[in-house]
Parts: sequence; C-alpha cells; structure tokens
Amino acid sequence: IKPPEPSPKSVTSGSGFFVSKFGHIVTNQHVVNKCRRITVGGKAKTQVSAEILDTDKRNDLALLKLLSTEMASANTKSLIRKLGIKIAARNVPLSSNGLLRSEDVELGERVLVSGYPYGEVFSNTIKVTRGIVSANRGLGDDTGQFQIDAAVQPGNSGGPIYDENGNIVG
Repeated sequence: IKPPEPSPKSVTSGSGFFVSKFGHIVTNQHVVNKCRRITVGGKAKTQVSAEILDTDKRNDLALLKLLSTEMASANTKSLIRKLGIKIAARNVPLSSNGLLRSEDVELGERVLVSGYPYGEVFSNTIKVTRGIVSANRGLGDDTGQFQIDAAVQPGNSGGPIYDENGNIVG
C-alpha cells in the first residue's frame, strides 16, 4: 500500500505598496485572507516575511509589516529608506507628502493602476495600465468605491491606483 501523497501547498500572489519607512505595506484584505504565511518580494530569493497588523473587510484593505529587511533586495531597502510616513496609533498610514490623496476621484479622471499581475508568469517587473474613472460609486451605489476602465488582471489586487500627479487614490 502506497502512503498518501501530501497535498500541494497553495500559493497565491497579489500586489501591495509600501507606506512607511518602517516596512508597512497596504494591500487588499482578500489577498491575505486565510493565508498561513505571508512573504513580500519580487523574486524567490528576496522574499521577506510579513505579518498582518490590521484588516478592514468592508473596504477590502489590509495593513502588513515586514518582520525584517535582512533578506530584502537593495531596491526594496532603498525605497523603504526614502519613505517618511508616520504610523498612527491605530496602525493606519497617515496622508502625508502627497502620498495618499484625500479628495475623492472625479468622473472621467485619468488614473494609473500598477501591480504584478500573474506573478512572475510574464516577468517580475511592475506593470502599469492607464484608464479613467468610469463611475464614482461602486456596487450598490457605494460612495466608498469607484469604478475604473483600466485592465486589472489576477495578481493586480492590492496594488495602488494613482492620479496623474502620482497620488494614491485607491
């Protein structure tokens, strides 16, 4: 009798973006939901473990923090050093230095979506897609959401949506 083979480990990927020099990352809650282990990085050899600090299921947001930057790539370490955002007492990144725009998006406004769709299937470089805000309300007339016509592929989830000035709007 042959022993049963272990079931394969499920691996998923999504996108996210750094919001502090302390290694805080924003992504979508559904990207990290039910994950037993979370790593961040562009290549297998530069993956860094991260922990979930907080999630917001209604807004589909998650705040992560790198556990260490020891194994991070030089580019990641350089980017983290350049960020000067402070973290509020409740683990929420503050809008500062134009990183997060406080004003709502406008209908017809041009936006850019960036992320890592399909993981490393195509390449391990970031992809950017342009689009417009096609509706300033989401499902069920939700004013906390907006719709865009930019192509968003599997793996883009958690990546930022920028306005034309580089401010994050979603």
